[in-house]
Amino acid sequence: MAAYMSLEFAHAYQGVINFFHDDCDCDIAQIPLKYKERFNNDFQKLQPQSQNKIDIQDILHYQRRMLNDFFYELEMCRESSFFLRNKIRKEWTTNEAWVVKILIYMNKVVDSDPELFKDISSIKHDHMPKTRGLSKHLEKFYNALKSEKRYIQI
Repeated sequence: MAAYMSLEFAHAYQGVINFFHDDCDCDIAQIPLKYKERFNNDFQKLQPQSQNKIDIQDILHYQRRMLNDFFYELEMCRESSFFLRNKIRKEWTTNEAWVVKILIYMNKVVDSDPELFKDISSIKHDHMPKTRGLSKHLEKFYNALKSEKRYIQI
């Protein structure tokens, strides 16, 4: 609930709604083109030489990822207990469902566009170098994840 009550969450939530309403004219078919445009524009504004600076909280890609994480965790809570399932059903509305649907379409754009989701899987065929220190812990984490699926499993 602390994340949901935060100003950052409200800003991200409103940012996704504004993107869909203002940039896409409430047309799902426009999400791929408009998201890619926005992605490129937002990250250009982060460059040091940019005249029009942007805060990271205003980057649509950041907002999308933040909301994805929140709703993923909410779904994990919903799945974990009958009590939480009923509580969420009573306290959340179809408005959140529409935002989640927009997020799903935005995620599809990122997953299917080779410029936004670059394939770096060729590294899996390279030999792992010897590690020590911090890299030893990273290697353990790598070994735990290397055979998992590309997407979060719900």
